[in-house]
Amino acid sequence: SGWRRKQVARCKRAGCKGAECKGAWRRPHSRTAGSCTASLGEAMPSVPMLSAMSAPSGSAMPSPAPLPGYAELHCLSNFSFQRGASHPKELVARAAQLGYQALALTDECSVAGVVRAWEAAKECGLHLIVGSEFVWGDLRLVALARDAQGWGNLCEFITAARAAAPKGQYHVGPGSPFSLLQGCELLLAPCRERMGASDFVAVSACLSSARAQFGLNFDGHLWLAVELHLAPDDSLWLATLQRAGAALGLPLVAAGDVHMHARSR
Repeated sequence: SGWRRKQVARCKRAGCKGAECKGAWRRPHSRTAGSCTASLGEAMPSVPMLSAMSAPSGSAMPSPAPLPGYAELHCLSNFSFQRGASHPKELVARAAQLGYQALALTDECSVAGVVRAWEAAKECGLHLIVGSEFVWGDLRLVALARDAQGWGNLCEFITAARAAAPKGQYHVGPGSPFSLLQGCELLLAPCRERMGASDFVAVSACLSSARAQFGLNFDGHLWLAVELHLAPDDSLWLATLQRAGAALGLPLVAAGDVHMHARSR
């Protein structure tokens, strides 16, 4: 209709890219337990909503405020067999294209894709974070190395996990040498498919059990990962995680559990 064409025209003058425009609000940066924390960047300033219908004829709408910096902290490549679908270099290139501040490559009990990711990140100027993911009961433990010592400790932990299981497998449990993960930031990500979105008892129980395995040396380095994938009960899941984080003293951090660089893959 003529009204729709007018709306599209005004939208283009405002800098919108139509179906490709995917701007989103992020919560303010906070280390308070039970509150959602952006990976990087400052809080977005409050911007009043402006209606295209009320804009003066012939005038362009103001450009929106820039989004805060974002780092993806949980990402699998095709080195996570039968899970990740994209090469490390494809994931790095996509993260750079989207304007990410950093990307963490966290393949399952492996750092095999790190060299390829590092080469791609060096070419495009993206900050690469080295890490790994481990399935641990009803949790996924994501370890991110902060420095060279953390990197060495992470590799030792992977070796220990592989040595505790038959060839081609690994084991992480109460008897694992978690002290080796000193020098790493640790994200606890409850497996959403194994518990209800409102099951606070189950979520808090698995988080409490995992948290008890780490000593005082890990205080300030344990996080509760919030991964929302546009499910109908996302808001309920987020409320459950916020409640569990507040009860256990675990600050929340946003992550994506990325498995591919493009939906077509």
